[in-house]
Amino acid sequence: MTTHRTPTYRTPTRRTLKALARLAGVALLAAPLIAGPVHAASPTGFPVTRYAIPTPSSTPTDLVKGPDGALWFTEANGNKIGRLTAGGQFTEYPLPSSANSEPQNITVGPDGALWFTENNTNKIGRITTAGQIAEYPIPTPFSNLQGITVGPDGNLWFVESGADQIGVISPSGQVLHEFPASNNADPNNPPNPDGITTGPDGNLWFTEDGGNRIGRLTPSGQLAEYPVPTANSGPATITTGLDGNLWFTEADANQVQSIAPDGTFGAVVKLATGSPVGLTVGPDGALWVAEQGSQGSAATAGAIARIVPNGAGSYGPAVAEYAVGNPGGQPTVPVFGADHTLWFTEFRGNSIDHLNTMAGSFRQTTLGGGPRALVQGSDGNVWVTEAYANKVARFSLATGRLTEYSLPTAGSNPYSIARGPDGALWVAEANAAKVARITITGTVTEYSLPTAGSLPEGIAAGPDGALWVTEHQGNKIARITTAGHISEYPIPTSRSKPGGIVAGPDGALWFVETYANKIARITTAGHVSEYPIPTSYSAPLTIVSGPDGALWFTEFAGGQIGRVTTAGQFTEYPLPTTNSSPLGLTVGSDHNLWFTEAAGNQVGRLTTAGQVTEYPVPMIGAGLSGIVGGTDGNLWFAEQNANTLGTLVIASASSPAPSPAGANHNGRATRH
Repeated sequence: MTTHRTPTYRTPTRRTLKALARLAGVALLAAPLIAGPVHAASPTGFPVTRYAIPTPSSTPTDLVKGPDGALWFTEANGNKIGRLTAGGQFTEYPLPSSANSEPQNITVGPDGALWFTENNTNKIGRITTAGQIAEYPIPTPFSNLQGITVGPDGNLWFVESGADQIGVISPSGQVLHEFPASNNADPNNPPNPDGITTGPDGNLWFTEDGGNRIGRLTPSGQLAEYPVPTANSGPATITTGLDGNLWFTEADANQVQSIAPDGTFGAVVKLATGSPVGLTVGPDGALWVAEQGSQGSAATAGAIARIVPNGAGSYGPAVAEYAVGNPGGQPTVPVFGADHTLWFTEFRGNSIDHLNTMAGSFRQTTLGGGPRALVQGSDGNVWVTEAYANKVARFSLATGRLTEYSLPTAGSNPYSIARGPDGALWVAEANAAKVARITITGTVTEYSLPTAGSLPEGIAAGPDGALWVTEHQGNKIARITTAGHISEYPIPTSRSKPGGIVAGPDGALWFVETYANKIARITTAGHVSEYPIPTSYSAPLTIVSGPDGALWFTEFAGGQIGRVTTAGQFTEYPLPTTNSSPLGLTVGSDHNLWFTEAAGNQVGRLTTAGQVTEYPVPMIGAGLSGIVGGTDGNLWFAEQNANTLGTLVIASASSPAPSPAGANHNGRATRH
């Protein structure tokens, strides 16, 4: 968990009204209580839902995704720890020791509990997901506790802003150390450490709001400090980016900046709305920033900013900023929930808001019926087979226009499609026992396979300039030249039911044997080798050549993605969703494996290292089938039951995006 600086202890220009009102002996006025969730559209096009916290004037201060999948947050003025489900149900847990303990930051501990700082009672609190609370006093009085994070040593590290210290507490509740947070203490300009995180170098990194520095503390207590180049910048939240650097918000300078583990300051990304405070890395790999906006009589709505990786090993300068929240509501802490979408606190708005970054651009183009397999054509468009309508359709990525071409043989059941070496599209017509050739202008030619009732299923372009086809019922592999000359090669295992086929990196063709539970290899001379899959009855369906030089395949019944080297060595990766029935498979523009889950109703992402992310598709029971990468860099998939094409946008500077079962890099789904 990356902790951040809250507005409670900001400089007077941004100090929360709660602190000022307490000094004056009056209560903070809350935003009007919202009765139930309020839905609105943000300028992102993403739906925004605002959930009013049951306790008025509770001042939500920090937010984290809990181990139970719910959102957990601190209520500084409400003296409670809150829990919010993805469905909008609140539970609040009053703190036991004081009516005004003022809980601040919160994180998930190594023990699966939530740990938080209590500013007024000078304690560290722990709450289980069942709501059991324990509190542990800190030795230094009036330490003004703020940020908290899990350290590299498995302990909890926390910030003592008032005492200018960094403390350590074990999961058993024993305070182990309190280290000075600055070598440059100035009584007239105290360091006031605030946000804290564990860096990629195994050290603790923190911001100094008053000292305008970034601090680095080793687990043994060795301290280094680095002055921020911009004067009086108000460094607040700090976290580790995907580039291996630390990134922090500068609330008073309206910018985000990086610092390398060696202490070298890097890129600066300017923001327009103002007062960036909270910061997190999204499942799309981007930096997501909460900007509080202007306060007072000229209060403006805050914003959520998205800063994308720039392809040069860093972030920016491309930024998308989206106005969200109520004027004066102060979006403060952004967090991605278990649903892979963005949630954030409105500090003064007294709400937890949901920005549905997975569903904002869903559009729909109705096809003739039963879209199944997809391929990127030589014309740069997406081509799709329509099994029920007996057509092949071309979807223009430039215009969004759909053009459909009927196949001459009625009821042919176009099953799979491939781009041929001649620039045409080649289709396996399962029920007709034919292979069709379609030019990009729509001229269709059909070729009958020699074996009647062979049920051709998979098709792929081979390294020899021919098309190779699996005969599911014929138990053969067919080779057809672009001139229509056909040869057939029998498969050694009887009734193997071959399915998907692909050209491998070794100059051979690789295909799945669904019933035989094998992966097979056929040379261009027709020699077949077979390799049994370790998991019995896995029902392999689709196979692709991966970016790592191996072959990857879906195990429909096994609920896994399999990998086999050209030497026949297997690795299998179970999917987080049980009985998900993975079906389609492709390699994305990000060089990861992307797949559809027919039963799980999700699109998944698998890195070659085995990290899985799943993205639920909004259309219930969509009947996900084929998937392919488009020339636009995004993923296109077939929703067979819904008769639609879907798109999952892989993060880019022009397309605001989420994982992660795992965490996610990349992805929001859209439908056409």
